[in-house]
Amino acid sequence: MAKYTIEERIACVTILATLPLYFIGALYLVGPILGWLLIALVALRVLLLDEVSLPPLAIVWFGGALLLLLALFIAHANYDLGIAQTIKSSIGWAKGWALFALFLTAGLTLNIDPTRIAHAVAWLSATIVPFALLSFAFVPLMSGYLYTSPLSIVGGAGTEYFEVRLFGINPETGLPRWPFFAPWAPAAGLLGCLFFAITWHAPQSRIRWIGLVGATLMVLMCQSRVGWITLPVVFCLLQVSRFNLHRFQLLPIAAIATVALLASPEIFDTAQSITTDIKNSRPDSTRVRAALEQTALDRWAQEAPIWGHGTVERGPHLVQYMPIGTHHTWLGLLFIKGAVGVLAFATMLLSLLYAVGIAIVKREVPISSLAVVLPLFVYTLTENLEMLVYLYWPALVFIGAALKQGLPIQQSIKTLTTARTNRAQGNEYAI
Repeated sequence: MAKYTIEERIACVTILATLPLYFIGALYLVGPILGWLLIALVALRVLLLDEVSLPPLAIVWFGGALLLLLALFIAHANYDLGIAQTIKSSIGWAKGWALFALFLTAGLTLNIDPTRIAHAVAWLSATIVPFALLSFAFVPLMSGYLYTSPLSIVGGAGTEYFEVRLFGINPETGLPRWPFFAPWAPAAGLLGCLFFAITWHAPQSRIRWIGLVGATLMVLMCQSRVGWITLPVVFCLLQVSRFNLHRFQLLPIAAIATVALLASPEIFDTAQSITTDIKNSRPDSTRVRAALEQTALDRWAQEAPIWGHGTVERGPHLVQYMPIGTHHTWLGLLFIKGAVGVLAFATMLLSLLYAVGIAIVKREVPISSLAVVLPLFVYTLTENLEMLVYLYWPALVFIGAALKQGLPIQQSIKTLTTARTNRAQGNEYAI
C-alpha cells in the first residue's frame, strides 16, 4: 500500500476539512495559505534539493500572474491610488490571481496522485448530501443565516466570505437558494460542476456515486443558470471518455458535431429557446448583469484601455450599486487591468487548453480531463474566477497532477473500480 506524500496529505486533509473550516469562517484564509505553502515545497525542491524543475506550462502561468501584478502597479500609479491601496490590492493579487499559478504548479511539480485528489473531493461532495438534507429541513423555520465569523476582521474582503449560512433567500422570488460553502449561490454552481468532473475519477465506486449525487445537488440547489447548462455538457464529456476512441477518431467526431450544430436550425432554435427561458427565470438579475457588463466595457474603452483602472468601483443605481468590474472575468479584467490583463489571463487559459489537448491526442490523459477544464472557461463569463480560486483550487491541483502523471485512458467506472479495488482493496485511499 503506497503511502501518502506530505503534499498529498496536506492537500487531501484540507479538502476533507472544507466544511469544518467553513463553519469557523476560515476557508477564505486557508486557501491562500495552502497555495503559498505548496509553492514553498516546490521552491525547496527546485532550489535546494534539485528534485524537480518547472515545466513550460508553469512558467507561462507564473509569467501571466506577474504581468497581472505589473498591470496592477501601473494602473495604481496612473490613477494615484496611493501606497495603502496599492499594498491592499497587492495582497488581493496574492490571494487571487497568484493562486492560479501556485496551485497549478504544485500539481505539475509535486508528488501528487490525481486520483487521491479525486478521492478527497468525492468525500467532500458526498458530505453535501446530508448538508443539503439538513439545511432543507430548516427552510420553514429560519432565514438560513447563522452568523458571521469573527475571523472577518483579518480577512480583508467582504463579510460574505465569512458568513455561515444553511441557505440563502433569492431576493427576486423570495425562495431559498443554497450557496453551500461558497460566498454566494451562483459560485456553488462552478464548484458543483468542477467537483462532479473530479469525483468521476475517484477510485472507489460507492463514495464516487454518492459524491456525484452531492455535486449534482450543488448545481441544482444553488440555482446557477450557467451551472444548469454546464453540468450536462460536463456529463456528456465524461460519458464520451468511457469509450476507447482512437485519437484520429476524435477529430471527425468533433467536426461532425460542430457542423451538425451549426447547420441545424432546429438545434439552434431549441438551444436559443432554452437559454431565453433560463434568463427569464431571473429577469432582474439578467438585466443588472447586462448593465454592469456594458458599463465596465464602456468605461474601459473610454478611460483606461491599456492598463485599466486598478481596482473595482462602486456602480450607479442602474446596476444596484454593484461594483463595476465584477460578475465577469473578462470584462472585470478589462476594467481593472486593461487589455494587458486580458492578454495575460487569456494566454494562461489557452496554454492550459493547449497542454490538455496535446495530452489527450497523445493519449497521456483521457477526454474526461477536458471536463475539469471546461467549467473554468464557461464561468469566466459570469464570475470573477480570481475571487473564488481559494475554493476550487483542488481542480487546478488535479489538472496539474493529471498532466504530470497522466490518468488511466480507460475511464469507464467499471474499469477504474476494478483496477483500484484489486490493487488497494479499498485501503490505499484511507487517510
